[in-house]
Amino acid sequence: MRPLLLALLLPFAVTGADDLRGHELPKDPTAAVLVLDYEGGYGLARKSDDPFLLVRADGTIVVGALYAGEKRVEAKLDPRALQSLLRFVLDEQGLAAFDQKKMEAAVKAAGGDAGPAVIDAGSTIVRVNADGREIRASCYALGYQAGRFPDVATLAQLDAVAKRLERLRHETCAGGREEIAKRVEAVNAALAKAHPGVPPLATDDLRGARREEDGRRSLVFTRSDARPDGAARHTSARVDIAPDGSAKIAVRVD
Repeated sequence: MRPLLLALLLPFAVTGADDLRGHELPKDPTAAVLVLDYEGGYGLARKSDDPFLLVRADGTIVVGALYAGEKRVEAKLDPRALQSLLRFVLDEQGLAAFDQKKMEAAVKAAGGDAGPAVIDAGSTIVRVNADGREIRASCYALGYQAGRFPDVATLAQLDAVAKRLERLRHETCAGGREEIAKRVEAVNAALAKAHPGVPPLATDDLRGARREEDGRRSLVFTRSDARPDGAARHTSARVDIAPDGSAKIAVRVD
């Protein structure tokens, strides 16, 4: 099947005459430009060596079939969207100047010399290949450490990059932003019926998506906010999509 065209994968798409003038890509169109992966930690055993997410120089997105039952998925970013993504990673979040030792020294200076108070976490790894050089950034328990040491800017930046690439993976598995919008519309119809008055979910509330070898897909949306009385409220929805496109929706408000 022809890979999905995710040329309009907002917020990656941008406009303007200079959209294609950006970071230099490898000449080999199959070369990896962006990679997100995780190592170690407690979790399911992987069935393949594919990374969590890979983006090639020609814009091809590869979501590996990492666990039992998963299907390998490919899609494609157009050149403008790829350059927008690289600008976010290298320029806005500063990975062009990333230094692993300096980040670790900053964490230690902030009080992290004893290590994070969490066990069995994994290490987040981001690799970038652009402008004639390769960058590798890694951090154990990244989300936890970014929250624990908010003054270490490099942690926050790396966490933002990882979240952006995770989002791209979920959108790819879901079938693109138009498909997500379609499904969230059906979710909100079910939500309004079951829980009148609860604010609708949005496409940005997508927190996970998975494709199965047998053609099934699943999407999960979640949002935490406050009720009018100030109490915490957690809204979630799961969409299970059969190979024929029919869907079952379950919504929950706690």
